[in-house]
Amino acid sequence: MVLPEINSEELKIRLESVHGELSQTLLPIRLSDSSHPKLHTGSRHAHVKVQKADLTNKGLSAGNLKAQGVEFLVEQDKKKNITFNVTSESGETRIHSVPLTLPGESPVTLSADRLSVQYQGLGLNLRRPADGAYLEADVTAKSVAANATDLQTVVDSKNGASFPNELSVQAGGTLFQCDKDKIVVSPELTLNGQNGAMIVKDGQPIPVDLQTAEVKDAEYIQYANQSPLSGMQNTTRVISGGEYLVKDTRVGPATVSSLHLSIDDNLSGPLNVDSASVDFDQLLDIMDREQSPRWYTRLFLKKKMLTCSLDCPVDQGAVDLKTMKIKKLKFSPLKGASLLDRIVCKVMNWIVCPLAKRFCKFSTKLRATTEKERTTHPESHIPTLGIKFGPFKTSFDLPVPPAVLDHHSGKLTIAGTLHEYGIQLIRFDYREQITAQLEQIRTGSQHTVLENLTSLLELSKVIEKLPDNSGAITLMAQQWPSDSISTLLASGQISAELKDSLCNIIKLFSSHEGAHTTALLMINTLKPELTPEIFMQVISHFSPEHISDPLALAMYFESTGHIEKAKSAYNELLIKAPDHPIANSRIGSLLMIEAEKTATSDLITTAMNYLLKGALNGSYHARTVILALTHNTLPLISDYAHLYAAAWYLETEKSQEDFFTAIGHIESITPSTDAYLRAITLLECRRRNAQMIIHTVSKEALKDLRIRIRAINAAEHEVEKLPALDAYNLGVIMLYGAGGAPCDQDKAIRLLQYANEKTGYQNRAGLHLKICNPAFA
Repeated sequence: MVLPEINSEELKIRLESVHGELSQTLLPIRLSDSSHPKLHTGSRHAHVKVQKADLTNKGLSAGNLKAQGVEFLVEQDKKKNITFNVTSESGETRIHSVPLTLPGESPVTLSADRLSVQYQGLGLNLRRPADGAYLEADVTAKSVAANATDLQTVVDSKNGASFPNELSVQAGGTLFQCDKDKIVVSPELTLNGQNGAMIVKDGQPIPVDLQTAEVKDAEYIQYANQSPLSGMQNTTRVISGGEYLVKDTRVGPATVSSLHLSIDDNLSGPLNVDSASVDFDQLLDIMDREQSPRWYTRLFLKKKMLTCSLDCPVDQGAVDLKTMKIKKLKFSPLKGASLLDRIVCKVMNWIVCPLAKRFCKFSTKLRATTEKERTTHPESHIPTLGIKFGPFKTSFDLPVPPAVLDHHSGKLTIAGTLHEYGIQLIRFDYREQITAQLEQIRTGSQHTVLENLTSLLELSKVIEKLPDNSGAITLMAQQWPSDSISTLLASGQISAELKDSLCNIIKLFSSHEGAHTTALLMINTLKPELTPEIFMQVISHFSPEHISDPLALAMYFESTGHIEKAKSAYNELLIKAPDHPIANSRIGSLLMIEAEKTATSDLITTAMNYLLKGALNGSYHARTVILALTHNTLPLISDYAHLYAAAWYLETEKSQEDFFTAIGHIESITPSTDAYLRAITLLECRRRNAQMIIHTVSKEALKDLRIRIRAINAAEHEVEKLPALDAYNLGVIMLYGAGGAPCDQDKAIRLLQYANEKTGYQNRAGLHLKICNPAFA
């Protein structure tokens, strides 16, 4: 989450009755070269109590926070693990104009005119391991009540929602938990709203009136998976069961007095709908946007409303309307209805509705628009509702996405509907088994990997028999431990059984649209281990007509040797996502293969630009390619590779080692070439930004550096007594402010001039002297 930037014009902090305690333990450690033990810090402890705290900010994100009974507890154990706990008995905050950006494939921006939050019994716990690799956190509360006015959400120019009136949320329990690879949200929620809300979907406004919604026993989990090798980052949002209650709510033409859905861990349970109604005039307007309904349908439905109450079981996330029981069915004339319309309603209520409750059957299916699409492109099929009443039957096209219906059974699927919006509904036991086995593959040996791959394949056979299995397979594919598999394959000692299992996983993923990218990344990694015959068998599971993901399509073309189509597909993806790490890495690699044949500087720099952008956005593969090209036999390519390797190290510079690695690459470039001139420009930029770059330096190294600088300041003639390497290194770090040294151009020039006079340092020191003054050239 990207928090709002706080521009404070005035910040006031007022604390009352502050009491604090600090403690530290010292442990004696006896070193081997000393008979006297030394004291080292063991654990640390800080405890602060504040009776009242009051914070007021004026400016952007203006607001006020009042908290009572606040306690801070910070502990660090002897292994340097840190725990931070904050508790507060009660409090309230009021904020104006709050913009928030929620992460994801399609980032969502939230804003509210006013936001107020009251809480009781709030607790925040943070834990950071000594290595600082990740942060664990959980937030709990006895109760939290939030009220937002004029809440807006924006996904893109055609999608979003607005709640112009007050929207309130009550929550309690565990609000939030996170660790290194997942976030869990599982509070008890009650939401209350008012009329006048609007949802915009694909540019079409849908009015919403929300009164009350409750969520109990539900768990939302967001898994994160990042692959440093490819730079790919996947986020999978999962829910498993729960109890959901919606009251007095209107969405478009439909109004629900009460909807109660209870789903257990097996995704089964009752669905009860009380007094749900449909305004057929509004429904006909929606149907007209897609395809005008038949004349007799319009004649029958116009100026009427249907109200019903029903019960329908949910079985493994699917709803079969054939099992639906109608408890109430009534037609009502709308305002402006003709006498004929009123008579039709009377007849329907007296005769048809009682019979319909007993003999009317409903069903859903997907209708192909053409004969060709009957067996292909199910995503373009149209959902329809079938009604059978004795010998009479008819059907209506439904204004809903095709994903609402299962492609095989035609049943309504909750999992498919949520999948359409990026949320996976998965059985609890399947979710736990999949994540546990993926973790074993990520950390286990070859034997363990094979065992868990076999187990996942067996589980997938069970999952694929479910009405909708997209959620479980999507979780498996998006959280797939690609780097661990790549490392295992790089060892060159994998068994034939493991290869077969990986090929079967690819086959499994190839049949699910959301898993194509992972499958094709696996093919790209596994290809060197496969014979041409087996590779063709594996790649034959894919058809470009059925690949909707642009990255997957580009990788398919690359894997099958259609290089021009692959470059075109990568370019189309980069128009939409210019920083995409895999697309930049792959197209850069393809262009570099071409550049090695033509040896033209324009094509080389174009390829290198793609590779550098991929590397800067997290692709280890792109960085590896650049470093490998520094050893290329063509000087033109190796010079540019050194230049771009230096650019990567300077752009991501965090330590003195990074800096000197970049300098080493630059000094390896052939003088007077285009790459050399660009390198000088790069160094000039680095020198101008020297004051903004801070290196983390050990106490010993910093102490040694200061002693050397003081010695030079005390007796400048001592410079001539320095070894050439020391003079060169000290001159460079003082010129660019590296390694904790202050920038001092005059002393840097003196040191570099001295080093430049020594054999072996003329070109190296001379390069940096040119940065100070071109006259030194």
